[in-house]
Amino acid sequence: MKNLITSLVCVLMFTYSAKSQDWVDLNVVIIVNEVVNSSAINLKASYNSKNGSSNNIDVKYIPGSLKMKREDYDLLLNESVDNIQIEVRYFQLCNEKVNYSYYLIEDFKVQWLRDDFYILRIYDTSLRKYRKLYNSLPNKSFTYEYDSPSGSMRRVQKKHKKSDNCP
Repeated sequence: MKNLITSLVCVLMFTYSAKSQDWVDLNVVIIVNEVVNSSAINLKASYNSKNGSSNNIDVKYIPGSLKMKREDYDLLLNESVDNIQIEVRYFQLCNEKVNYSYYLIEDFKVQWLRDDFYILRIYDTSLRKYRKLYNSLPNKSFTYEYDSPSGSMRRVQKKHKKSDNCP
């Protein structure tokens, strides 16, 4: 009986470890309006291949972790992918009212998937605070910035933002 239980535990552990290897875990943090919120972000991803077809990617996001299937990850790193699109759906509870926002990042680079980490900062320019600081992307009501080991991108600010680190 003891051997049967030990064997069953070993089989379950092997099955669990095999399933966990089917996913790739990327270090990604998405910050919306200077807030990292674990429960308020829903993420969808898709890509266009060079032959013109469009496909969805199954992704799971919690702050610091973007998980996708290994086969999707390998396919994205393939040279046949033209571009990746990330849809960020964000909701915020404010005075018992739920505000929904939708941000479509249409030029997500494949290189960013290879980086050790990626930090995406989204600013909703329909809010006065960010409308005063940033210009919106063309035909959008938001802008974004990012940091990664392969580079950073900052938007030009209309007026200088006070930093918490400077006197």
